[in-house]
Amino acid sequence: MNLRTDIGPCALFVEGFHDQEFFRSLINNLDYSISGTVNIVQYGGRSKLQLAVERILSALRSRETQALGIVIDADSDAEGPWNDVRELLKEVKFDPEMTASLPPPDGYIGSCNIAGHSVKFGIWVMPDNISQGQLEDFVLQMVPRSDVVRPHAKQYILSLPDSIVEPNSIRLSKQIAHAWLSAYYPGWGFSDALEGGQLDVDANVSELSKLKLWVGMLYSSL
Repeated sequence: MNLRTDIGPCALFVEGFHDQEFFRSLINNLDYSISGTVNIVQYGGRSKLQLAVERILSALRSRETQALGIVIDADSDAEGPWNDVRELLKEVKFDPEMTASLPPPDGYIGSCNIAGHSVKFGIWVMPDNISQGQLEDFVLQMVPRSDVVRPHAKQYILSLPDSIVEPNSIRLSKQIAHAWLSAYYPGWGFSDALEGGQLDVDANVSELSKLKLWVGMLYSSL
């Protein structure tokens, strides 16, 4: 399967480089068929989502577009980014399920009507549509229990002064995950760990099973 970063019939908008490469590898490792090519587009993070809205709306208006997904970090809560997306795309006529104030636990997949046609549309709030956090919280769930690096990475991060690491900050998992990653692939991405086998794409983790199903339902059988 080929993945590009321009917009086409199937597009997935993600926050940044690490998300883009992670989803590229995840989709390539799925054990069921994805229809066509999924084009993964960075929009630069939640603070820059508004700047990407015109590009997203342009894709939704295009009769070429069949399915479009948005992945956004929950950060401090899942409700905020879910409602950010709804508000920014308020000109789109979503199905009734989109009126809920909280994202569905399994991720949202429905349809939207814009420019006289219907587009399959999905939203996933990292890590699990419920909890606070981001991509790194999700990635840490995929680290095998037998991994020898993770406990050392966590110990190292927690040993740093509070002026550098806040023990109760939502950034803690990001710091631990990147410390863990640097032991295997310094300067590289989570996709390398996924492709190299340090992350278990078949891990028996409910969040991973739900995300794989969400991706499959959004982009298959078009």
